[in-house]
Amino acid sequence: MEAVLKVIESTLGITLTPEQRAAIAEQLSTPLPQAVGQTNGGAGANKSVIPFSRVLPFTGGITEMKDLRYHHLKAQDLVFGAHILNAAQRAGMSLGGASDGFLRAAADKTLRAADYGGYGDGYAVKSAIKADEVFSANLSNNGQNWVGVAYETQLWEAVREAPIYRALIDMGVMEVEIPRGFNSIYIPTEGTDPTFYSLSEQNDLTSDEQLPITGKSSNLTATRRQLTPGFIGARVSFSDIMEEDSLIPVLPFLRAKMESRANEIIEYLMLNGDTETGSTNINYDGSAVSGLVDAKGRGPVYTALDGFLKLALVTTPTLARDGGTFDETDFLATIKLLPAAQQVALERMAFIADPATHLAAMDIDVVKQRDTFHPATVENGRLTRMYGVKLFRSGQMALADVDGKITYNAAGTKGRLLLVRPDQWAIGKKRDMRTEVARDIDAQATVVVTTMRFGLASRAATGGAAVTYNITV
Repeated sequence: MEAVLKVIESTLGITLTPEQRAAIAEQLSTPLPQAVGQTNGGAGANKSVIPFSRVLPFTGGITEMKDLRYHHLKAQDLVFGAHILNAAQRAGMSLGGASDGFLRAAADKTLRAADYGGYGDGYAVKSAIKADEVFSANLSNNGQNWVGVAYETQLWEAVREAPIYRALIDMGVMEVEIPRGFNSIYIPTEGTDPTFYSLSEQNDLTSDEQLPITGKSSNLTATRRQLTPGFIGARVSFSDIMEEDSLIPVLPFLRAKMESRANEIIEYLMLNGDTETGSTNINYDGSAVSGLVDAKGRGPVYTALDGFLKLALVTTPTLARDGGTFDETDFLATIKLLPAAQQVALERMAFIADPATHLAAMDIDVVKQRDTFHPATVENGRLTRMYGVKLFRSGQMALADVDGKITYNAAGTKGRLLLVRPDQWAIGKKRDMRTEVARDIDAQATVVVTTMRFGLASRAATGGAAVTYNITV
């Protein structure tokens, strides 16, 4: 038997494992079963192989059997053994080659391997016998090394809400320059009017024989409002290597970005500014803003000055009202909050709404109907006036809490409708927006700084802005 195994190894140019040698030896030494009524070499014998259980009578009690002779072999061993035994049969070194039982075991193990992954005992996932045989672009450390990702050199900019503060200034906001050498400015305001009286004719001279004084004098008052500019700024830096290797020119991009954001901040401060550093700031209600200021005095930008909402919500609460369900009456009710003298000249007023409130306004029934509003909002998607007053949408105005303020640890869910009389406000400029660039040769980097100094003041605390808050949107 050993000589036969060596011939097999020599013929196929392989080395058999002990398990393979044992399986092949067992097959080679197994005698072929004889057909009924046939002896070895008998002529006219039935060529079908009949199992011994059919030839010999069986009287035992076992009715079912499971052939476990090849259970210990893996699919690789069985397939390999079948090939060897069949090759030995063709070479005349084996009478029957691989037996039916051996072939069935090989087929069973191979099917298990194909279905459940691998040649082992067959209990994993169905998988191919070979993998990564195709030169493909998605193979790491292979075709993927020849496939690149292109980068566009044109920057895809973010969507921004167009600032509206310039439109408000054009509607009558007073603009003043704070001269050099001063850190604030007083703006004289018109005081009380003279008093008129009912008069009568006088016909007696005075004691010093002067003509009598018919009229009665009244005292005019002179007032002023102080405007102190806030100081705000931003700073970014980038390395020389970043500038050299970037697909996008870094410095022009940063300059443009700083200036775009600065314009948004001007509008943000006009709407939301509040210098309060305690726990009642309208932008951080419920927690002290002072805790957000660092050792160098740098804090949230909204503390630079007081804006429109601060006046209506805090300084003069009678200029604010709780809205609730939103409809067209909220616009008129907001106008009524202003002093009577300021309710005229509707063309000098402006409604300002956050995006959600503006969309809710477009959904009010009366502006969607052609018979009450033309063109209807469902036709042109625009709502630019209500009751003759311009309506602006501002991306710098956020949803708030039920009291009209933004709670420090919660997202706002309620809308606000702000009404402003621009001609009752003044903006004072000490330094226009200034962007400066400086290079640090030691750090091999460039610094871009944008700063400005400006302030905002209302002509009086009794008017100039009103707000409806807690609007369901």
